[in-house]
Parts: sequence; structure tokens; C-alpha cells
Amino acid sequence: MPVELNIRICGLKENVLTVRDTIRMLLRLHDNPSPIVLLPLPYLDYNFKRGLSSNPASPFVVPKTWNAPFDVYREVTLCKDSDEYSDVKASVVRRTGFHLNILEIIRIQNPTQYKKYAQTLWKVAKRLQQDKSEVFKSALFHGTKKTSAFEIAKSNYSLEYCGRNGSLLGRGIYFSVCAQYSSNSRFASPTEDHEQVMLWNRVVTGKSCLGASKMTAPPYATMTDRFDSVVDIEHDPAVYAVFDNSFIYPEYIIRFRPVGSL
Repeated sequence: MPVELNIRICGLKENVLTVRDTIRMLLRLHDNPSPIVLLPLPYLDYNFKRGLSSNPASPFVVPKTWNAPFDVYREVTLCKDSDEYSDVKASVVRRTGFHLNILEIIRIQNPTQYKKYAQTLWKVAKRLQQDKSEVFKSALFHGTKKTSAFEIAKSNYSLEYCGRNGSLLGRGIYFSVCAQYSSNSRFASPTEDHEQVMLWNRVVTGKSCLGASKMTAPPYATMTDRFDSVVDIEHDPAVYAVFDNSFIYPEYIIRFRPVGSL
């Protein structure tokens, strides 16, 4: 009596039906009626703690928090009673005890931008011979206008606007470790009803050095490779800057008002 198998085809971009039919034919030759489940999406569950991928060109994986479909841009409002919402909210107060009147947290699912970020993360980790979890920072904040936040979510950060709010570390894209800094109205411009917005980002920080106002790229760390990011203080940075938007994945938009505002 043939053993029933549970066969799933996943991670294939092309020729999915051909592969399925070939497997089905082989099963019939051996009198095996096992069902075949088609999962043609090239997006799988992802956990950063799984370590380095052996091939950055292979079908990439997405965060485990994402909801299907995975191959289109989506803005997903988090439920306030979810663990994900609590984790993001906690990251706002973790370092400074700073509280905001959070109105909404929106998860950004942008497969195009995430793939670029994931490939950069893999390359930097491989070059530095470190685990991926050691070369990126999550919960780095960036305050901006509400309209700009949604443009960034769709198209990522633009180097064209670098330096508008200061260029102490060079003409890069700036991120703060502390939400309190990024929530300042100088960066997170309030709307008429006092609403503000900041982005919660994953950033490949890799190997960092001190920044300088005239920098347009990180300086060279070796004869062939540049540093990956620049910082305000080397031993315990409060601000990071990068000069390539493939080093960034804007993961959440946080809509808020200052505590005490209506």
C-alpha cells in the first residue's frame, strides 16, 4: 500500500504548474495518489535569528508578522490588543520613559523595498562575518510630515531631501535611538489638529564611525570598503545616519499627539 505524502511546492516564481504536473506523473507511475498543494509565492516566514542565508538571490523571506498577500504593497493597522502593537509601543518608551498619545500604528508591507533591504543586510553581514542580527538596528525613529511618511512607506527615503533639518553628521538620512528626539515638532511637523507622525525603522548600521557635516558618504574603513553608517557618539550613539536607502526598511508609521493634547 503506497504511503501518502504531503507535497508542497513553494518559492517558485516560474513553471509552477509544470513542476506540479511532473511530480504528479511520477507519483502515478508508483501508484501514489498523494495530493499536491501549490504555494507559488516566493515569500516565506522569516526570523532574523535564523542566521545567514547562503544565497541573497534566492527567494527572500518576509517578517513573520506580515499578513498575506505578501507580494503587494499594504498598510495594515495594528490591533491595539495585539502583541505586535504592544512591542512597538514599548519601544517608544524603552530608553527614555517617554510617553505619547498614540493614535494608530500602521505596519508597512512593501515587498520591493524589503527585498532591497534584506539583500543589503545579507551583504553587510557577510562582509563583516557577523550574524545578521548583529549588523542592524530595529526601533530607530525618524520624525517627518504626515504626507511624507506615507510617501516614504511606498518609495523609501530620498537622499534628495537630506540636510533640510541639519547636517551635523553629513548629508545622510538620520535616525534617532530615542522616540522623544524624533517626535520633536522640528522634525515631526504637526497638522492643524496637532497630529504628528514618525516612522519606526530597521536600519543596517553595520560598522559605524563618527560623522562630519561635509560627508556625502561614509569614509573608508579599509582600502576597499567604507563604513556602513555614521554616528554622533561612538561608544553609545543616540543618532545614526546612512547614505543609501537600501540600508533602511521603514516598518511602521506611528500617528500620535503629545500627551495632554486633545
